[in-house]
Amino acid sequence: IGGPTKKFDKVYANSFIGNANSATRLESTRTINNIPFNGTENIIIPAENVNKTLARGQYLTGNNFNGSLETTWAVDATASNLANKVVVRDSQGNFSAGSITASLVGNASSATKLQTSRTINGVSFDGTTNISINTNANLVAGTYLVGANFNGSIARTWSVDATPNNVSNKVVVRNSQGGFSAGAITATSVTGFFNGTSITQAFTDSSTRLATTAFVKNVVDVLRAQPYWAGATTFANVVATYAFFPIGTTVAFWEERSVFGATNSNGGTITLPDRYRRVIRKISINTWENA
Repeated sequence: IGGPTKKFDKVYANSFIGNANSATRLESTRTINNIPFNGTENIIIPAENVNKTLARGQYLTGNNFNGSLETTWAVDATASNLANKVVVRDSQGNFSAGSITASLVGNASSATKLQTSRTINGVSFDGTTNISINTNANLVAGTYLVGANFNGSIARTWSVDATPNNVSNKVVVRNSQGGFSAGAITATSVTGFFNGTSITQAFTDSSTRLATTAFVKNVVDVLRAQPYWAGATTFANVVATYAFFPIGTTVAFWEERSVFGATNSNGGTITLPDRYRRVIRKISINTWENA
């Protein structure tokens, strides 16, 4: 119909024999992964014809894929606080975590307590800035303490008002040698040694107050100077009675004796009882001499 220069808009036929211009690409058979394909039918490329494997990386679950078997991959995620897992929200939109480093916008559950400002000793505090507060009442320095009253606004130092010197209305503290000075000390008992030089009692004082060594020495000297009176006795009895008295003890007594004498020229004798005042002094243990 027509000649080589004739053209038609549309041509209808039951079939065409020949090659359309757009099918020229498959006029020659092609291979896909070494499988022939000419466009006349579908083909399947088996696994042995897949040249490369798709490997599963981090945070994915499933096996590597090479095209031989159907494989499912998924993100390795959880809403629980587990290490090395991707975070996913649970059905309520929540998830658990350890420490989160970020700039947060909104209110954290733990901050709900300060979502509403509170007052501390009357000073408003919402957690955004530092505040300074004073105590409701002052801590007052009482007896035997030195230092200004404390209300928490300024640092203070308190000390015990103490001294080792004999100063009234002061707490007693030992000096560097462990000693201290005092006036009169009243005690129910004393264990150890008491050193002192002043006599605070008269010789005739019969009270139970603590005596100094000087007072005791003075009493002993007085007692040594005044002899004990033993009455009518013998020298042997005095030595036995005062055996445990200190050296220097003096004892006076009427010493009783018998005097023997002749009564006449015929040789008769007479015995007369006699006594005289004798004073003896102890000069050492078991040794006495006439005073």
